[in-house]
Amino acid sequence: MISILMPAHIDSIEKLEWLNEAIASVQSQLFEDWELILIDDASPMGITLANPSDKIRQFRTSHQSGPAACRNTAAALARYDCLLPLDADDMLADPSTLSVMYTTWRRDKTKVIYGH
Repeated sequence: MISILMPAHIDSIEKLEWLNEAIASVQSQLFEDWELILIDDASPMGITLANPSDKIRQFRTSHQSGPAACRNTAAALARYDCLLPLDADDMLADPSTLSVMYTTWRRDKTKVIYGH
């Protein structure tokens, strides 16, 4: 019930490794009702996921448009009302992160919940 919005512009092996680490941090979550919408922002390299999943929906822009536009595209494609932007070089620190954030958001959906 959480749509994770992830823009990615991959132009080095290091960035691809960071992307796969970010995705692994989502896949290790105890909260299992999520989808990850990965928007490839016209990366010069192909994006090969270390652990593909049917929970990950991958799209590619025709030209580089920047992370904000990619997040907006991902939000438009989201299946759920709870949206979590997550950059391709960030990670969810703890396996309970999504659960805690979702439980807190459900108490008052007018609030914005975020981590640091």
